[in-house]
Amino acid sequence: MKKIPILKIIQKIDGAVVIKAAENFPEYCPGSDIDLLVLSIKDALDTIFQFYRNHFSNYGTLKIEDIHGHCHADFFFEDTLELRIDLIENFNFYQKIVIKNGFTAKVFRDCCQSKSDGGSFFVPSHVDDLTIRYFEYIEYFEQNPDKLKHLEYICDIEDESVKKEFFSNTHRFIWFKRRKWSDYSNYSLEIKSRREAFKIGKTCLKYLLSETLKSWIKKFLSLF
Repeated sequence: MKKIPILKIIQKIDGAVVIKAAENFPEYCPGSDIDLLVLSIKDALDTIFQFYRNHFSNYGTLKIEDIHGHCHADFFFEDTLELRIDLIENFNFYQKIVIKNGFTAKVFRDCCQSKSDGGSFFVPSHVDDLTIRYFEYIEYFEQNPDKLKHLEYICDIEDESVKKEFFSNTHRFIWFKRRKWSDYSNYSLEIKSRREAFKIGKTCLKYLLSETLKSWIKKFLSLF
């Protein structure tokens, strides 16, 4: 079976950084995916399509899927996925967390060259790699418990200086999205008894009084 020369493709994409590269990269298992941070998704797709047209069109098909914040380029052999190349320009596609654009610039700036038998390619620095794995753990753990492997990988790091810089990254470049009242616009609450209604009302009143008191204290302290 013909294999996709993924390393040759990556070397032709300007500024490509391989995210979460496996230890045996550029080797891959059929059906797997490769994550690339690129300067331009459009330019990367042009490079991938040119490769497909020149070297692969007689063997299989290429399907492009544009998703919010990133793009999939899928190579198929006889309707079976051979390899997915996942392209991103930044980390703005996360739903639970917000990643500052400064982190994307940092990954490009601090990326390191890695070598294999087929040549060299770029990967994030060790600290940035840990940070990206942490992002994925936070974002996807509820839906995919397998992402626990990223947290375990981070916990296994023994170098204290690396850990210190990793924690600095998480504080500098990430914040959590706060829920808004509109997030609950479709939420319906079924009250089954007067006692339950009284309990809910008491909780709401307690919250309102607490927030009002906090507001008064803040205004009072501002006078001094």
